[in-house]
Amino acid sequence: MDFFNSFFGRNPTLRCRAPAVGTSELNVYPVAQKINWPAIFDAAYALDFSSSSASDAAAGTGARTIEVYGLDKDFNPVSEVITLNGQTKGTGVVLFRRVFGAIVQTAGSGLANAGDIYLYKTGTGGTITAGVPGTLTGVALKALAGDNLAFSGLFTAPAGKRYILSDLTVSARAQAGTLFVKHAKPATGQILFNELKLEFGAGGLWDLTLNGDLTPLVVGEKEDVYFTALCTAASGIVNVFAKFAQINN
Repeated sequence: MDFFNSFFGRNPTLRCRAPAVGTSELNVYPVAQKINWPAIFDAAYALDFSSSSASDAAAGTGARTIEVYGLDKDFNPVSEVITLNGQTKGTGVVLFRRVFGAIVQTAGSGLANAGDIYLYKTGTGGTITAGVPGTLTGVALKALAGDNLAFSGLFTAPAGKRYILSDLTVSARAQAGTLFVKHAKPATGQILFNELKLEFGAGGLWDLTLNGDLTPLVVGEKEDVYFTALCTAASGIVNVFAKFAQINN
């Protein structure tokens, strides 16, 4: 699969999953917290990284290298291949203004990441204990053990490009709830809108196909879209798949 184009092509896709949503609104990504993506990550920064397993390292049996995709300080596409360092924190070189996802590129005999891999805004992880950051507010990505993938649940239109949200699929296990589609304009303080509030049922699949100019969400250059959710009770699992279509400028 061409992951670069899956993030930056004419029809980019966004996939995200929250494994433990309860009655408090949380971002739809594998870290159980609610953060304002644009406000927290609105400057170019390097990524710190670590794994909960010592096997995720350059000569380990788990993941060895992982490629991260996002936008640079000018909102242009950028990527970086990072060599993992087990439970010891390392720091990347490329500066990211937005982070969309990461894919394990090479691995040892285990063929997958042995632990949870964390990628977080440099200097924000607090005390790192057995590879796990003590402070999670700066975590951009978390690749769950064995997944070889991580998605932030954030999409930002690169400089000079505009998109429409064309397809949106939501599925949930165990608990019904509400999905919030957040849309932020590129302004001081990041003016944020709840563009859509979508109710979903327990154990169901909810699908919306939007058509051309009728779409309720147009993403201008440097604008952000991400998802939050809450459920009727604890232990809700929420999955979102979103597809965007580029508008010719």
